[in-house]
Amino acid sequence: MSPRKNWLLLSCLGTVGLALLWLFNPAEISFLPPCLFHKLTTLHCPGCGATRVCHALVRGEFVVAFGKNPLFLIGLPFLAYFFLRSAWTGITKNENYKMPTASASWLVPLAFVVIAYGVVRNLPFPAFSWLGP
Repeated sequence: MSPRKNWLLLSCLGTVGLALLWLFNPAEISFLPPCLFHKLTTLHCPGCGATRVCHALVRGEFVVAFGKNPLFLIGLPFLAYFFLRSAWTGITKNENYKMPTASASWLVPLAFVVIAYGVVRNLPFPAFSWLGP
């Protein structure tokens, strides 16, 4: 399958996903898979609440989205940038752009932030309770 067809298919699936997020509240439906980490440990992983963030964003509720998972909301523009940049490169077949390589200079700090966020959001102190989904 060509890169253009891959990105067209992915765009169609993304549109269907956004429509489902608009129509259904993930907190009220059961056809979405639960977080396996939360189900096994009763702790919130760093990604818990990401689907609810996306639901709130589709509905334009930015404050609600921030309350569900602030780290995911802050990281979403970066994810969108790399996704769109990769899509544009694949569609236009632009050979001048190279995706950034996964180097330890930014992966290690990113991993530290995500792990620290996962630990802090599960601390039993009232000061950190707002980090839970």
